[in-house]
Amino acid sequence: MRTKRKSLFGWSNVFHNYSLLDFAKDAWMPFLIALVLLAVAMLNHKDMYVQVEKILDLGISIIPSMVALIVAAYTIMLSFILSDKVTSIKNKEGGADFIQSINSGFAFCLLISILTIIMMVLAKGICNMQVEVEPTLANIINYVVYFLFSFLLVYSVFILIGIVIDIYNSGQTSLL
Repeated sequence: MRTKRKSLFGWSNVFHNYSLLDFAKDAWMPFLIALVLLAVAMLNHKDMYVQVEKILDLGISIIPSMVALIVAAYTIMLSFILSDKVTSIKNKEGGADFIQSINSGFAFCLLISILTIIMMVLAKGICNMQVEVEPTLANIINYVVYFLFSFLLVYSVFILIGIVIDIYNSGQTSLL
């Protein structure tokens, strides 16, 4: 059951429309893929510090392009949302919820992608400092960091699939 929202604007409304359950539905496959990547690295006795650096380099190189793609897709969605067709959709049963759901999905995708790139840049800066840590603790930290950034990177890619579906669904509304 959803709580009554205080406003149609801001992050509280985004999280009202994109719930923890929605996140769990979108995140289960990236979570499993990140676990498999971690297990493969562990079973093959890979140097996790090197693996962390590789995943950070990969994320830093592709996520900004993904953010640009999401912004471009969001611009397309906004042109749809601001069109006359939306007025007729809003007045149909579930129409306003559909539009809010798509809008919140895009906002959440942007938030996750931007937070991921910020976290990766900060982590890369820490890696570049060559901080000395006790070996057992360093391994634990590297395993956790590798899993976290593998998950965030794979999740960022997977949410693009949701964006494609949202754009498709919006296009389908022209048939209503």
